Amino acid sequence: MTAPNNNGVTELMIAASRGDLARVDALLASGAETDARDAFGYTALMYAASAGHAAVVEALLDAGAEVQARGRNNQTGYDIAKSKGHEGVARLLRHARLFFAARDGDVQLVGELLDDGVEINAQTPDGWTALMIAAFHNRPEVARVLLRRGADASLENLTGWTAQMIAERKGHAEVTQLLRHSRLARSLPRISPPPPPAAPAFTEGPAPVEAQAVEPEIVEPEPAAAPDLVND
Repeated sequence: MTAPNNNGVTELMIAASRGDLARVDALLASGAETDARDAFGYTALMYAASAGHAAVVEALLDAGAEVQARGRNNQTGYDIAKSKGHEGVARLLRHARLFFAARDGDVQLVGELLDDGVEINAQTPDGWTALMIAAFHNRPEVARVLLRRGADASLENLTGWTAQMIAERKGHAEVTQLLRHSRLARSLPRISPPPPPAAPAFTEGPAPVEAQAVEPEIVEPEPAAAPDLVND
């Protein structure tokens, strides 16, 4: 590898800006410093994001590039990609920010990213979710926020591990308990409340009875009794 030029631009930055994935892989394999900065504070990840090279961005992230790094203009790789209109790269970096926030236990950033519409169950190329990362790094507060916001604890990574399995294997008791309770809550049957009783029918009085014409009953007089005739 050649030394950086006067502006601190490295071979990795040049390869990243050109989208030369093979060269990027070779430089990373030979030990190139992933987060080296040029005179303006840019990293190789920012160069790749600025040019919209998604495959290079993924390679740098896999190599551990710092997604939250900011240049002298206070912009991250995500900010740069978004401003350049590279929506696919911006989405990739936005998910990466969630993964790194979960790793670092940054509860506030996790909440902000979710409020901004980041997919809570987004997965890395090897199937890890933010919840799995929080479980691995023993970040119970992040796990609590993710579960409260609807993270799916049943998802598995490519090796078949769930977040709970990871927490148990690492011996992280608090995270394990959170995940167990979450699974239990999901398994309980939902009991629908009985329907409310029907409202009573309120009336202001007895229903009016319609008047009906009644024909008068005519009683015929009985005939008078015949007089007794007395013969004188």
